[in-house]
Amino acid sequence: MASTRVPPRTTDDHRAPPNTFDNCCSLSTTTDHSMDPNPNVLLNDNDHIAANVNKDLYRIVRPRLHDPGYFPDQRVLPYLNIAGFGVDAYIQIFDLRADLISALVERWHPKTHTFHLPCGEVTITLQDVAVQLGLSINGEAVTGLGKVPDPWGTCERLLGRVPPNDEEGRLTHIKFNWLKQNFRHLPSNPTQIDIIYVARAFILQLIGGILLPDVNQNKISIIYLLLLEDLEHAGRFSWGSAVLAFLYRELCRATKLSTKTMGGCCLLLQSWALYRMPFLASVSHQPYVWPLVNRWATAPGIGRSFAIPMNRMMIETHSGDAFIWMPYSEEHITALIPAWVTEQQQLFVSNVPLIHFYMVEWHDGGRVLRQVGCAQPIPNPPVDFEWIKKGSGRDAINWAQKREPYIFLWNMRHSRRPPLYVLGGGFSPTPEYAAWYMSYRKLFIFQGQYMLIQKDAQPDSSRWQPRNTQPRNN
Repeated sequence: MASTRVPPRTTDDHRAPPNTFDNCCSLSTTTDHSMDPNPNVLLNDNDHIAANVNKDLYRIVRPRLHDPGYFPDQRVLPYLNIAGFGVDAYIQIFDLRADLISALVERWHPKTHTFHLPCGEVTITLQDVAVQLGLSINGEAVTGLGKVPDPWGTCERLLGRVPPNDEEGRLTHIKFNWLKQNFRHLPSNPTQIDIIYVARAFILQLIGGILLPDVNQNKISIIYLLLLEDLEHAGRFSWGSAVLAFLYRELCRATKLSTKTMGGCCLLLQSWALYRMPFLASVSHQPYVWPLVNRWATAPGIGRSFAIPMNRMMIETHSGDAFIWMPYSEEHITALIPAWVTEQQQLFVSNVPLIHFYMVEWHDGGRVLRQVGCAQPIPNPPVDFEWIKKGSGRDAINWAQKREPYIFLWNMRHSRRPPLYVLGGGFSPTPEYAAWYMSYRKLFIFQGQYMLIQKDAQPDSSRWQPRNTQPRNN
């Protein structure tokens, strides 16, 4: 079966997506993969860094990050909680290791949204977003107008003041320095509206600096401000899925040989890698704290970095048998995770579109079921979203209408989890999966080495037990 292309839709077409959408995104252990396009073709594409790594062993992608640099007043915290960002106010910044992130980018497959490692396909899932960042992954899709009709009036209404225009006399972004200078401190005897202004300004810095940073490192798009008009409504958005959509998009962009900088939540990306591949951490015995991403900010030494060839070699050498499939299952870690995160577990490996305004990126949990302790069959071919990646978020479009077919699928998220079967023999791949993966995946990119999966200790499929797959009502 060839990769399935989802047909584009017009803003006037509000019908449910066609059945082919469900067919190509469901998980089946009986799918005919004889006609799968060879993913090595993509990884050998001249525009993918994996095809050029031996030409430039030290190619670096620089991650973007902007720390607000202060903790908000205690009177602001209740409003951050209402808007869904109460936990994220406590995120502590740590050094981003550009060489580690660059080595991970070399492993990223833009069509499957997975890293290809010797142990199999792995990825950052909605589970990782929830437990690492403390963001809700359940809720409405994060979308809206791509251009604010009256930016000056919007800022006056929602922030109480108007930032300066850019060099062309427009107001499309707000600089972080302006937000910090004007909203770091509450005025004397603040009113409730004064506190709400400060809360919105701090959330903008969290969104644009840590959670959804783009390559414009010193400013944030004003489109987010409209989503914060009603803080209670803001708390009903799935900010976690938007963060993952943006990170997926930036990882895909970073695989291009010409890319020099990378946005997205690289704190999440790096923390994910260190939890699951602790051999990459210069210090790995740090205490666990909530949110889990803060583990790497508790002591010096974490930011120490190896050269990119060393990271590349360590991933290739150790990730085959030293990848941690379920790092959050340890009792001392689960004790830190709030109940509301566990209640959203129905979405951890769901097959759903992730939406961030104009962006739509596919979350294919059916490819990484070992990350939730379940058997991994051969997955279906990936959904082809290449046509939709050509859009621009700068257009004056209501993306809630434009992306309605995908929002429809997102709203069905609780029924889109693949069937799960508990592993009965460890995390080694089944013989069928191993044979398929070795035939189609490029596992080694360092110095021209290729494909190797350990063939011993394969689990006995007769010991797999069906897991309850009934949807939860979150």
